[in-house]
Amino acid sequence: MLRRDAHAHLNLSSVDCKARLRRNLTTSGYAGRVQALSCSSGWCGLTAAPQETVREAEKRLRQHTLQRRLIKSDPYPLLLFAPIEASIKNPGTEPLPGESIAFKSAYQHHYFMADGLYIHRQFFPAKRDGFFIEVGGLDGAADGSNSFFYERYLNWRGLMIEASPFNFANLFMRRPLAYRLEAALGAQPQTLRFAGHGCCGKVVNGDDSYRVQTVPIGQVLRAMAVQRVDFWSLDVSRASPTAVLTQPDLLHSTH
Repeated sequence: MLRRDAHAHLNLSSVDCKARLRRNLTTSGYAGRVQALSCSSGWCGLTAAPQETVREAEKRLRQHTLQRRLIKSDPYPLLLFAPIEASIKNPGTEPLPGESIAFKSAYQHHYFMADGLYIHRQFFPAKRDGFFIEVGGLDGAADGSNSFFYERYLNWRGLMIEASPFNFANLFMRRPLAYRLEAALGAQPQTLRFAGHGCCGKVVNGDDSYRVQTVPIGQVLRAMAVQRVDFWSLDVSRASPTAVLTQPDLLHSTH
C-alpha cells in the first residue's frame, strides 16, 4: 500500500506549485559551454571564452544576486552561456507529475503569464522540443517569464536575452537549461546606457545609468546555428522594438 506522501504530488495545488517554483535553484553548475560573442557590421561570431574570463563573469553574477549595487566591471566581452548538461541536472529543474496542471491553474489569469499560456493553447497544444527566444524575461522566474512553461513542461530549449545586470544575474541561476546572454537587441552592435531594473529598464543618459551592448538578433542566431524559432516573446521598453523589427535580416536569419 502506498504511503500518502508518496503520491501527494499528484494533487499539487496552485499555491504549492508557486511556492516550489519560487525556491532558489541549487546545482553543481549553472552553465555548460561558455562562448565569447563578438559582433561587427553584418557579422557575429562565437569563440571559446577563456577560463579566467568565465570565472570573473560568474563571480560578478553571484555578487549581483546578493546585493543591489552594480559591480564596476562591465560585462564585456559578451558571454553566451549554454545550457547545463543532462548529467548535472538538479531535481529542481525537473517538474513533478501533475505540476504543469497546477502551474496552469496558478497562472492562467496572471497579468504577465496569461498571454504565454494562451499562445500555448492556440498554437502549440501538443508540441514538444521546440525552440524559443525570450527578450525581457526579467529574472527568469515562473511569474515573469513567458518561456518558463515551455522549457519546464514541454522540454523546449531557447535563448534568453536580458539587459538588466540584476535581472540577468538571477536569470543565469534560475534558468540553467536555456542559452543566456546579457545584452539588448539593436539594429547594429553598439553600446548604450540604460537605467532601471525590475520590469522597466530603458535607454537613458545619466549618473545612474549602466552600459549595455546591443546585438542584432539575426546575426546572433546564425552564429549559434539556430535553424528554427518556434516562439519569440518580446517584452521590452518602447525604445527597443523599432531597432529590433527594422533589422533587414531578422526574418531571414534561419532556414
